[in-house]
Parts: sequence; C-alpha cells; structure tokens
Amino acid sequence: PGPWTVTGPGPYDTESRVTLTVAQDSPTKTQVALVGNAPALMTRAEAEANARLIAAAPELLQALKTITKWADETGAMDDDEVERQAVDAAIAKATGGEA
Repeated sequence: PGPWTVTGPGPYDTESRVTLTVAQDSPTKTQVALVGNAPALMTRAEAEANARLIAAAPELLQALKTITKWADETGAMDDDEVERQAVDAAIAKATGGEA
C-alpha cells in the first residue's frame, strides 16, 4: 500500500464541514478512503488529522518494521518489553495478523 496523499476540501464544504479524499499517489489517484465530518460529532480539524494519519499509515508501518528489524539485529529491545509488544501489536493490527 501507499504512498497515499490527502486532497480536499471538496466543493460543497464549509468552515465546519469537510470531506477529504485519501488516494494513491499515482496517475490513477485510486481512492483509498473518504474522510468527512458531521460537525456535531467531529470537528473539521479532527477530520483533517484523521485523513493525514490514514495517508501516513504506509510509511508508519514501514518505519515500525524497520525498527523491529534493527531491534532484532542489535538486541536493543527484548520481545517481552512493553515497547516491543506495542510495536508488534501495531504491526499486527495494520497487517491483519501477527507481527
């Protein structure tokens, strides 16, 4: 997956309402996610932050995998450490399985 970019706001958005598209950063711009807000439930700033986080997900996942590889090679982090467990859990959540 990725890289992804955020585009928007859309033509019908207002100061409080926004719709943002997360899409592949490629000539086809295939849509990955549509992030919007209902002003009573989420602010525009929260919707924008969510879209940016979704767009950054592929790079964040790769960074976690790189950290894990480095930790394995250097012995910098034991498998039973809380931080390692958090990294492994995040990788598993992102990949739909085990780290």
